[in-house]
Amino acid sequence: MLVDAVMASAAQPITFPPVEYNGWQFVDGGVVANVPIEIAIEKGAKEIYAIDVSYGGQIEPKVQGLLNIGRRCITIMLYQHLLEDLEDAAANPEITLHHIKITSFAGLDPYDFSKTAEMIAEGKRIAEEYLRSPVPGYRPEIRPEIAIPSPPGSRPWRRKRRQKSP
Repeated sequence: MLVDAVMASAAQPITFPPVEYNGWQFVDGGVVANVPIEIAIEKGAKEIYAIDVSYGGQIEPKVQGLLNIGRRCITIMLYQHLLEDLEDAAANPEITLHHIKITSFAGLDPYDFSKTAEMIAEGKRIAEEYLRSPVPGYRPEIRPEIAIPSPPGSRPWRRKRRQKSP
């Protein structure tokens, strides 16, 4: 059962097929949320420590090939979901959000495991530094400023926020 769970957690759509278990198909939980802030809130969390190593909205080099374009699309969709979750959590006065963004290895291919030890050490260092911070309940900037070039004559676009049902 543990092996099935680990295999399912690595089953990224487009790259790896779903894992079948007891008649169900499972994929990586990142398909729903790379940083599951909304899920934590739904489960009743009042203080959330979100350690985020995901894509941060930076402009990346041109990609080629169907597989790489599919991965890029999924990454951007998950990033948008994260931004919405961060905004929702920050707007809720009952939630104390600690968004710890780790960008030290942002350019590293997700399938490159050659720097695993360094990544773990850097994540530990950044988390410990954050926890020593004198500002309890720090609420970081929610939407980073990202310079995204627009084609001439285009208008900036922003999706309307999703409405929560009561």
